[in-house]
Amino acid sequence: MKRQAVLAIDVGATKVAWAIGQPGLDRGVAIPGQPPRPPFDLLGCGIAPLAASKGSWPGDPIGLAETLERALSEAGISRVPEYGVAALSHPALQHRQAAAHVDLADEPVTIRGRDLERVQALAVTHTLAIDREVLVVEPLGYSGNGFSGVADPRGLTATRLSGTFHLVTVPVAVRRVMRQALELLGVELERMTSSLKASIASGIVDEWKEERVLVVDLGGLSCDVALLDHGSLINSQTVPWGGELVVQAVARECRLPWDRALAVTLQGFHAKPEVSALLENQLGALRGYLEAFLRDELPPARAVVTGRASLIDGLIERLETALGVPASLGRSPWARALGELPRQVALSPVLGMLALGLERSESQVAVGVSSRLIDRLLTRTKQILVEYF
Repeated sequence: MKRQAVLAIDVGATKVAWAIGQPGLDRGVAIPGQPPRPPFDLLGCGIAPLAASKGSWPGDPIGLAETLERALSEAGISRVPEYGVAALSHPALQHRQAAAHVDLADEPVTIRGRDLERVQALAVTHTLAIDREVLVVEPLGYSGNGFSGVADPRGLTATRLSGTFHLVTVPVAVRRVMRQALELLGVELERMTSSLKASIASGIVDEWKEERVLVVDLGGLSCDVALLDHGSLINSQTVPWGGELVVQAVARECRLPWDRALAVTLQGFHAKPEVSALLENQLGALRGYLEAFLRDELPPARAVVTGRASLIDGLIERLETALGVPASLGRSPWARALGELPRQVALSPVLGMLALGLERSESQVAVGVSSRLIDRLLTRTKQILVEYF
């Protein structure tokens, strides 16, 4: 069987992480006493700084493409894979729930996989604004004749099937930038999702799969939070709190250059008193967002904090106290041999994205080709309308 290599990227506010991998020959094989093996063979990975302003990021496909091209060249990658997958965190992410139903028959019939796809497609169609793209669709539960809230109703019988879904969407312009940047490298964008979903796919919460877990992904310009119960998504949200915003506040209030402000911010609550006071104020804002997110939910059993801002010294301990549950740093077990702790944390989402990109079955590939064709036709139609009208 041919093993098709895939390029995975994770675009943040100040960096782009990349990884190239192909399906592993021994995936699924566990070796006692050793860390879990990833479902891929890693051919290369790295992190490159991304110069972008808050107002335009990531609005420059040429700059993103040049950053990736330079990073791959410096890593000695001479041949870029044909297909790519991408993850990103972005302040413009929107989270909402959607519901839909389909009539199956006059008499109860067996529910099949394609029935679930029909309900999901209807929910997305009825909810999605014209200027937005779906990044994540997570089923929250299905209902029918005699059952309710079932995670997977295939094999049950019903005359009508209803489903509730959690959607994460992003502006069309952002997806267009990601696609154009990869096309400049000769890579076709096959799949795109959020950095939060990619981080979860990297195994940062696998140790607590049987618990109710709050995941806090502290990005540069935004923070993504998600509540999982036994591995299933319950709710998620993006809030306007990020590590870069904290550094900006320290640089402004303490009149420090950016590099120095970044260094003292990472020192955390052990820095000089004025910096510590600023961090306490910023942390108070984050606590407020998390409390609002959890207000109508059952409390989690623990919290997993990830993202590069989680490396601010003392931040996780203070969040643990504020939330009243154990909290720990989230990093992929697949990244533990890839360098120092900051590098492991930064590479975790892109490794999860690589796993998501390589899990396609033959039928999924066929669907993807059709979807890409339709996407290209729609994009070209929009371009013609804009250019001529």
